[in-house]
Amino acid sequence: MNGLTRLVVSFVIFLLACLGYGRWLANKWGIDQNAPPPRGVS
Repeated sequence: MNGLTRLVVSFVIFLLACLGYGRWLANKWGIDQNAPPPRGVS
């Protein structure tokens, strides 16, 4: 397995892990669709 293949495979695994963990957190803590978005520092 060459370096580019490993890079692509690891990126896909990382992306799937982030999406899965985000979905798990959203189900655990809940998301309020009516909540205002956070304000930026200005």
